[in-house]
Amino acid sequence: MAKVLSLYGGDVHLEFDDKAHAYFWREKGLPVAGVTSILSVLNKPALVQWAANCAAEYIANAYVAARENGGELEPTAFLSLCQEAKTAHRKLSSEATDIGSAVHAFAEKVLIDRRASLPADEKAAKGCAAFLDWFHAHKVEPIHVERMVFSRRWYYAGTVDMFGRLDDELCVLDFKSSSGLYLEMILQLAAYSVALE
Repeated sequence: MAKVLSLYGGDVHLEFDDKAHAYFWREKGLPVAGVTSILSVLNKPALVQWAANCAAEYIANAYVAARENGGELEPTAFLSLCQEAKTAHRKLSSEATDIGSAVHAFAEKVLIDRRASLPADEKAAKGCAAFLDWFHAHKVEPIHVERMVFSRRWYYAGTVDMFGRLDDELCVLDFKSSSGLYLEMILQLAAYSVALE
């Protein structure tokens, strides 16, 4: 389903196609690059190491499981295991994305309705509880939640998780469930701020 937002005094109608996960400038009939797509080209050396660690951990866990069951890995089984390990990071990434989506949906509901039910998934529920701790520790006054933004000058679009006041200061927020802070997160917020201005 497509969402449409009128911007720049009605001169721009920005459309977001949820299925294609793409932005379009209706009047021009042109696609608009999304902030996260633009930032995806940044070098992320930590991800390379993470993927390598996932493969090593996958092999180590299978080896330990085989030993605990009183067995050894035959050469063909070991080679098969190594082949499977090459894609272990994709499964973990998919699981993390699912958890992040659940936490994001929960945060959005809390910001709009001031209440939401914790998800059944234990890891997602833990992330939601952390969000609630943060939410209750601050004065949070949303002006917009899930607001599309567009920079006509720099020709990019995105969707801000929350624009509003945080402890009486005007802020642009994008909620993350990752275990660290990365350069692209700062650049994403900066891009949203420029588009909002």
